[in-house]
Amino acid sequence: MATIEHVFVLMLENRSFDHMLGFSGLTGTDAATGKPTTINGVPAGASNDWHNFTYPAASPAVDPMKVDPYHEFTDVVEQLCGQGIQYPKGGPYPPITNSGFVANFVLRAQPRPNPQTSELTT
Repeated sequence: MATIEHVFVLMLENRSFDHMLGFSGLTGTDAATGKPTTINGVPAGASNDWHNFTYPAASPAVDPMKVDPYHEFTDVVEQLCGQGIQYPKGGPYPPITNSGFVANFVLRAQPRPNPQTSELTT
C-alpha cells in the first residue's frame, strides 16, 4: 500500500455542503476502494412543491439568502422527510425524501417569505 501523503477532512452542515459542492462536479478517489469518484450532488430534476408551485433545485443558489434556513432537529426532520413528518422519539428516522425544505422555510419564517428569492414580504 502506498504511503498516505495528505488527508483532507471537510465538515459542513447540509446547506453549506450543497451550496459549495452539490453542483461542483468535483472528482477524487474513494478512500475505501481507491477508485475514481465524484460528489453525489443534487439529482437532475430535484424540486420541492408548495401550494401547487414547483421550486426546482438549480445552480446557482440564491446568495446571499435573506433568511437563514432553520437548524433545529424538528426543522431538519421536516426538511429532509417532508411536511408534517414526526420523528418518534427513540424510533427509526423517517424515510428521507428531501421534500420539506420549501414547506419548512415558508411555515417557519415570519413575516411570510418568498421561497424563490428568500426575500421576506409583508
